[in-house]
Amino acid sequence: SGSGSASGSGSASASAPSGSSSASAYASASASASAPSSSSSGSSSGSASASSLSVEMETGDFGSDDGYAYASDVSSHRLVPADVCDINGLLPKDAAIDYDAIHAIYKDGVNSVKSDGSVRTIAGFAVGEGKKHGVDTYFGTATPLHDFVISAIEGTGEFEGEADLVRRQGIQKGIMNQIMVAWTVHEINAALAKGADGNFDPASGAPHNWDEGWAFYAGSEPGCSAFATADKRGKDFGTLNDSGESVANANIRAAFNSGRDALVGGDLEGAQAAADVIVKNLTVTYAQATMKYAKSVDNDIADGDMDKARIHQAEGYAFWRVLAPMLAGTDVDAAAINSVYQLSNQPTAGSHDIVVAALTPALLSVGVTANDTGYFGSDDGYAYASDVSAHRLVPADVCDINGLLPKDSAIDYDAIKAIYNDGANSSKTLGGFAAGEGKKHGVDTYFGTATPLHDFVISAIEGTGEFEGEADLVRRQGIQKGIMNQIMVAWTVHEINAALAKGADGNFDPASGAPHNWDEGWAFYAGSEPGCSAFATADKRGKDFGTLNDSGESVANANIRAAFNSGRDALVGGDLEGAQAAADVIVKNLTVTYAQATMKYAKSVDNDIADGDMDKARIHQAEGYAFWRVLAPMLAGTDVDAAAINSVYQLSNQPTAGSHDIVVAALTPALTSLGITSSELGSY
Repeated sequence: SGSGSASGSGSASASAPSGSSSASAYASASASASAPSSSSSGSSSGSASASSLSVEMETGDFGSDDGYAYASDVSSHRLVPADVCDINGLLPKDAAIDYDAIHAIYKDGVNSVKSDGSVRTIAGFAVGEGKKHGVDTYFGTATPLHDFVISAIEGTGEFEGEADLVRRQGIQKGIMNQIMVAWTVHEINAALAKGADGNFDPASGAPHNWDEGWAFYAGSEPGCSAFATADKRGKDFGTLNDSGESVANANIRAAFNSGRDALVGGDLEGAQAAADVIVKNLTVTYAQATMKYAKSVDNDIADGDMDKARIHQAEGYAFWRVLAPMLAGTDVDAAAINSVYQLSNQPTAGSHDIVVAALTPALLSVGVTANDTGYFGSDDGYAYASDVSAHRLVPADVCDINGLLPKDSAIDYDAIKAIYNDGANSSKTLGGFAAGEGKKHGVDTYFGTATPLHDFVISAIEGTGEFEGEADLVRRQGIQKGIMNQIMVAWTVHEINAALAKGADGNFDPASGAPHNWDEGWAFYAGSEPGCSAFATADKRGKDFGTLNDSGESVANANIRAAFNSGRDALVGGDLEGAQAAADVIVKNLTVTYAQATMKYAKSVDNDIADGDMDKARIHQAEGYAFWRVLAPMLAGTDVDAAAINSVYQLSNQPTAGSHDIVVAALTPALTSLGITSSELGSY
């Protein structure tokens, strides 16, 4: 059935990361990803009430940083990120690095002066043993944070003999991310521990440690903290909110605020829920970073730049060391990721696929889905679960061809044919797909020829077959609509069916199994240039027929996007039934779009004939014909009167008055049988 509401089960509720067996935030995080409640119940002895906290925040007694109002005095703690800024300023890409100056700031500090005049230092935390972050337990050494950073500063250990730009990554990412995230997590856990002991005193109890967590995560210089990393990765992976901030940061801030209120109110359970949200979103950020730099390594190797690959390997390694303890206790294949990133190994092609395959099951097990990470970026509201960087550029070839189809000047058919056959932007070619036999779209079966998509388009390009002797503006419709709609929709449907077939065989590997083909479906439906794809046609027909939603987008496109997203989650989660339901929604809404198009151009033909413009009628006949050839295979097996519609549109026939009535009468019973209503079609 083409109807149905897509509901993918691939996005399980979060059972957050269980990083190690020690009492770390990674281990204690176990709640769902839903935002923590900001309400607090009860007030413990010695704690401030929520109302008094509100007064303190309103009067600015303790100030705020980037949307978080402190409940206690962390005026010196919040300056530690300023030390990170100072160190970053000593890490140029194109000049000598002053390692001694860096070491001095790292060891002695500069900005975070305590009330007794001593200075809080980054190294002081990193060398401290028995902290509540679980990183030491995971790596099996007393001071893994310090060991990593100092080896990069001194050029020893893993960084012995490495170039400055490699050591630079170890210093910068080791401090700004490994140490500062561990410090944040330590303070969250210290807050929860004090809360468990009943110490909710804002000045020195649980709320104070909680405040310190935000001071180290963002503090006075969020641009030099892990906060900045989350925003950068959100931009990379298409997971920014409408305000241009990463969803991870927005969630973390909201959780810090609600957790503060919970602790001030003596609500330990509420604070734990907030901690779970923070850890989940930290996991999102560092999963994104771990995947990104594996891809960068692959790209560098493909470009023949092994020096750059080594730099990106070191950068990814530093980020992976943040993530790894968060995923302890899951089924992450840490050995595989270590083989990619540890500096004892040289950069290797295929790193990205290795990392994604190693991470995906673990991320899913802690409730982190493609919607959270964006995995491989996104196009127009769909986040890819696999690498379709080449596939998503095929619509750019369609754009290039459209640019060679002027209405009022000569058409360069040779240039069009070259792009069609050889491609321009992607390694995938339009002609290569259209000429391929045995595809999973059913178009060949319907038309009874091996390559009907190619045959139609090439005849329009060459002026042969059905297009022999036709005017340029008629051939133009065959080329444009034949490529942008017939080929691209068939390619979309083929990938959906390929995904379902792989799912039926139990192949749900995101990198190369069912989710990958599903991603390709969206890449061809919208991709990098939705304005040059079938996506654009759906919006145009929605405008024609009055079926736009409140956002000005066609209802069909909104439904198709939602179904692609739910189907992706279903396949990543191994839910074939959920993916099939999503596929049904997609096909139904494609049917709506091309039914609208088939009816519209029959009406246009009638109007042209009434105006006495037979040349224009012929152009609209060719346009409607191209659209009808998208719809016809979708209606195979229904009681559509295809012969009647062919009599209107096939170019062996001249345009005829009354075409619209013929087409509507021929289509309506079939559309009704598929559950497509008049309200879904609209009116033109």
